[in-house]
Amino acid sequence: MSAACVQVIAVLIVCVSTVTQAQSSAYQYGKRSQACGKDLANMLQLVCGSRYNNLFKKSPPEEPKAEEPYWLEPLPMGDEPPFPFRVPPQARSIIPGSFRRLKRGLVDECCSKSCTIDEMRSYCAPP
Repeated sequence: MSAACVQVIAVLIVCVSTVTQAQSSAYQYGKRSQACGKDLANMLQLVCGSRYNNLFKKSPPEEPKAEEPYWLEPLPMGDEPPFPFRVPPQARSIIPGSFRRLKRGLVDECCSKSCTIDEMRSYCAPP
């Protein structure tokens, strides 16, 4: 074979391997994957670098404060919400402890179940 033919074959092999690598699950952000233990820690290190929250704290979504609805603004101190709403301690006292929702964390989202890269990225600390 001539040198030009060998070069063309080498370029084709590189192109095919690049295309197959780009289609692998590691590069598909919307695809859900499951990782536990050391694999989960390594994935978190790849996604977040060296800046991540603890395993239960998610970063809040980045939204401008000016666009928050008025009903989400905190009440002034001493004011109680109007009827039929209750202050948080009263509301929590109604619900038995066995019915309270458990706090979900990274292990619940990505080990017990599968998660996407974007869900894992939500555990990264803000830059």
